[in-house]
Amino acid sequence: MNSLNNLALSFVLAGAICLFAFFITLSSSTFYFSLFMLILGNIFAYLVGDRRNNYAENKVYNIVFCFYVLLAINHFLGYQVDWSLFTQDWLDEYKFYLLTDTNQYKSISENFKDSYISRDYLEYAGYVFYISTLASIANSFFDGNHLLLQFLGTTLFGILTSVLVFKILNIYVDTRKSFYYTLIFMFLSVFSFYSFNLLRDIPIAFFYTIGIYILISKNLNKKYLKLFLLLFLLLLIWQLRFEHGLFFSLFILFYCFKVFKNNKNILILVSIVSISILSFLFFNHVSKLSSRLDMYSEFTQTSVDSKEDSFAKYIYQLPPITKEIGVIINSQIQPFPSWLLLESSTNVYKTIEGLLQIIYAFFWFIIFFSLCKWLFFERRVLLLKNEILVLSILCLIFLIANTANMTLRRIIVFYPFIFLLYIWFKEVAITRQNFKVTTFYGCFLYCFLIVIYLFLKV
Repeated sequence: MNSLNNLALSFVLAGAICLFAFFITLSSSTFYFSLFMLILGNIFAYLVGDRRNNYAENKVYNIVFCFYVLLAINHFLGYQVDWSLFTQDWLDEYKFYLLTDTNQYKSISENFKDSYISRDYLEYAGYVFYISTLASIANSFFDGNHLLLQFLGTTLFGILTSVLVFKILNIYVDTRKSFYYTLIFMFLSVFSFYSFNLLRDIPIAFFYTIGIYILISKNLNKKYLKLFLLLFLLLLIWQLRFEHGLFFSLFILFYCFKVFKNNKNILILVSIVSISILSFLFFNHVSKLSSRLDMYSEFTQTSVDSKEDSFAKYIYQLPPITKEIGVIINSQIQPFPSWLLLESSTNVYKTIEGLLQIIYAFFWFIIFFSLCKWLFFERRVLLLKNEILVLSILCLIFLIANTANMTLRRIIVFYPFIFLLYIWFKEVAITRQNFKVTTFYGCFLYCFLIVIYLFLKV
C-alpha cells in the first residue's frame, strides 16, 4: 500500500508540473503534449516493467519527468528573457526551430513527403519529420507551435531513457539500488543537460539504450521479435544521424551471434542476410561517409587551431594512436573548466544551466577516473565477460571512431552503458574500501587539475 501511495504521489506531482508548464506558457499545445508525455511514459513503464518491483519503473519515470520538464521550462525561460541568445545562426536549436515554425502550416503527409520523398533534409530527415509533426499537430488542433513544446519533444526521449536505464541496472543490481542509481544518473549526468535541447542526440541515445538493453538481457524469449526491433531501431537511427545508424549495425551482428550461436544453420543464414544488407548500405554510402569524416576532421582542426591556449590544440598535434587516446581522455573530462557556461550566463535561468554543467562535469570525471583505475591500472578488465565485455569493446571502438569530431552530445549514446559498467564494478568486482579510496583519489585529482588550470591562467 505504501508503494502504491508513492506511485500515486509521483503521478500527482508530475500532473502538477504539466499545469505549471501551462501557466508559464499559456499554450494549450504545450499543456496537452506534457499530459501526453506523462500518460505515454507511464504506459511504456508499465508495459516493460516487472510487477514484482512495485511499479518502480513508473515511479522512476514520474520523478525524472518532474525534474526534466522543469529543466525544459528553465531552458525556455532563459531564452524568453533574452531572445537574442537563441536567434544565433550557428545554433542548431535555432535552425531546427525555424524549420518547425515553417512546417507547422503543412500537413503531416506534406512533411513526410519533404523528409522522405523529396529528401529536403538529407541526414536528419527523421528528426525534422518528428519535430515538424509536433508543430503540425499543434497548429491544426491547438494554438500553434511553441518553443517549449519543441524542447519537450526531446525531453520525452530523455525521460523514457530513465526507464531503460533502470531495467539495465536491475539485471545486475537489486531493485532498490537500481532505483536510486537510475535517479543519480538521470539527475547528475550529462543526460540532464542535453535532455531539454532541441537536438537529435537524446532521441538517438534512447534508441541506442533500447539496443543495449536487448543485448545484455538474459531473457532470450521472442528472439525473432527482438531481432526485428533491432532492425527497426537501425532504420530510425539511420534517419536521425547516418553515422550512428551505421555503427548500430554492429549491435545487430552481435545479437545474431549471441542468440543463434548454437544453431549454425540459422546463424549462417541470418549472418549472410544481415551482412549483405549492411554491406550494401555501407558501400552505397561510403563516399558520403568519407566526405563527412573529412568535413568533421577539418571542422574540428579549424576549431582547435582558433583557440590559442586550448589544451586540445596540443592533443591534435600528437602522433596517431597517442592522439586518439588523448582525444578520448580529453572528451571525458569536458567541459573543463566546468564553470565556463556559468561565467557567460546573462540571467538566472542560464545560471542554473551553468550550475548543472558544473555538477555533471565533476560527476562524470569521477566515473571516468574510477573506470580507468579499475580497468587498466588494476587490470580488472579481465573480470569482464560475455555481453559486458563485447559492449565495452564496441564502446571503445565507438569512441575511437568519433575522435574526428569528439563532442559530448555525439558520444552520449554510450553513457548509460558506461554508467552500468561503473555500477557493476562498484557492486560486484571491488570492495567498499577500494570504492571509497578510488572516489577520494578522483576528487583529489579533479581539484588538482583545477588548481593547475588556475595557476596557468594567472
